[in-house]
Amino acid sequence: VGRLLQFRTRPPLLLSLLSKCAASLQAFDPKDDQRTTTWYAKARVMSTYLFHQIIVLCAQLRQKEALAKQIELDAPQRYAAHQLAHAGSQVVAGARILDKAIEVALLGSSFWEQAEAKAQVALKDHPAAADLIALLKVLSEKDYVKVAGEASRLAFGEEEKRHPLALALMRCAAKRSWSKEETQAALTTVLEQHPLASALDEVLGGARKGFSDFGFMLRALPPARVTLPPPPEETPPEAVEAEAPPAPAPASGG
Repeated sequence: VGRLLQFRTRPPLLLSLLSKCAASLQAFDPKDDQRTTTWYAKARVMSTYLFHQIIVLCAQLRQKEALAKQIELDAPQRYAAHQLAHAGSQVVAGARILDKAIEVALLGSSFWEQAEAKAQVALKDHPAAADLIALLKVLSEKDYVKVAGEASRLAFGEEEKRHPLALALMRCAAKRSWSKEETQAALTTVLEQHPLASALDEVLGGARKGFSDFGFMLRALPPARVTLPPPPEETPPEAVEAEAPPAPAPASGG
């Protein structure tokens, strides 16, 4: 199944299998305190991957009603981390939940309630949670230029209020409105002045150096697989006539 999910266009038969896997997750009741500890970080990450594949399949098959039912069954309370969970695992799981919230928000305003609920779980107790969730709602309304501008403002906010979600929302908005002057201005400001810009320049510089060092291999001619003998040289007609033996003289009679 894992190999089938690597295709850009998934086989339709996977939708039934993934739906059954999602239905099996309902055995974990988020209201049951005894089972809360079993819903650990890896299970939350696995569920986000599972529902991501369901969303992709439903979008490819134009199954909007089936998609709505699948998302409604995905209870946001299930993603709340247990108090005894490892801090690093909570961060990883929270990042996956925010990715899922962005993905659901991009489906449109009709799915905003589900996206908001997941974002509230992942951004719990964060100082900028209200601003980030409000910006996520603007993304669901497809006002990408406004998202780019507001995300740029949040990216340069106070240190304790900064969150990677602001840059993630700017990336989503820039991909969909890169031709707008307002988006280009906000993106240029972030790439030039954000504290992470130097790290990005370092990564791009390393990639450029690797290409300059080994890029010549991309321009090398492929080795010959089949070598054919040279064709025989054609002799011009004049040379053939010159090399031909003279015709015998006719015998004289008498």
